[in-house]
Amino acid sequence: GRYDLLVMDFSAGDSWEKLCTFLDEPIPQGAFPHANKGKHNYNWIDSVKFWLRRLVPKAIRRKRVELLEKMGLHSGRNQFNNFHEHRKWREENK
Repeated sequence: GRYDLLVMDFSAGDSWEKLCTFLDEPIPQGAFPHANKGKHNYNWIDSVKFWLRRLVPKAIRRKRVELLEKMGLHSGRNQFNNFHEHRKWREENK
């Protein structure tokens, strides 16, 4: 079979537009990530989020999301590592 491949040149300025056009997905509003943000690259906000995730039990974090959903302030989607959930959400919200 034939495979479609995308070659991106970040030094030439390739970003969301080229990637999303290739994937036939909407272009996100946020800036294109320009670096792998490892622990050594955290700014102070990232550090606070990191420590809150480690210190606050998962059950409490889930209750927070449930409360925000009831208030209409959260979509209910988990934003990390949920490819299939994201795909389903995108299809429902086109």
